[in-house]
Amino acid sequence: MKHLFWKIVLSLKYWRVLLNRPRRVKGEPEPGASSGVLFAAALFLMVPICIGLMFGYLAWQHGQRLENQRAVDSDGVAVTATIEGLKIEKFENDATRMQDGANRTEPSLFCVLQVRYSAPGSATVFRKVIWLEDDAICTRYEMNDPIAGRLVSDNPDILVLDEGRLAEYWYWICLLLFALFSGGPLVLLVRVLTARESGASDD
Repeated sequence: MKHLFWKIVLSLKYWRVLLNRPRRVKGEPEPGASSGVLFAAALFLMVPICIGLMFGYLAWQHGQRLENQRAVDSDGVAVTATIEGLKIEKFENDATRMQDGANRTEPSLFCVLQVRYSAPGSATVFRKVIWLEDDAICTRYEMNDPIAGRLVSDNPDILVLDEGRLAEYWYWICLLLFALFSGGPLVLLVRVLTARESGASDD
C-alpha cells in the first residue's frame, strides 16, 4: 500500500514532465518507456478518482436523507413506530491497517433498526430498516419499544425518526471531498490521455 501511495505521489508530482513530452524527430527512435509511463500515470490517477466517486455516492445518499428530512419537517405528521429488530453493525477500517496487521483506528459502529409503523388513520402496516450513525441509539431501546418519528402522509414510505437525524454539514463535507479527489485528478487524467493521443499521432 505504501509503495502504491508513493507511485501515485510521484505520478502527480511529475505530471508536467509526462504531459510536455518533446516532439520526436523523424527517424529518431522513440523511448519505449514513454508510453508505459503515460499509461501508469493514467492508471494511478484513477485511484483518487475512484475515491472521489465514493464520496460522491455518499453525498448523493446524504442528499436524499436531507431531502426526506425537509419533507417531513414541512408536510409530515407525527407517528410512533415499533422496533422489531435492532443491532449494532461493526465495520473495521481496513484501509488503516499497517503491515503488521494491526488496526490503528477504532471500527465504525452503526445502529440498525427495523421498525413497523402505520400512517395515521390507515390500517396498512409498513416495515423499514434504518441505518443510524449514532450507535448509542441501539443501547437506549429494546425490542418492541416505541420510537417516535414523522412521515409524509402522501408517501408513507418516507419515514424519518426523531433520533439519529443527519446533520447537513455531512453532505457538504462529502461533496467537497468528491470535488477534491475527483475534480483535479480527472482534469489531469484527461490531459494525460490527450497527450498520449497527440504523441501517437506524431508517429
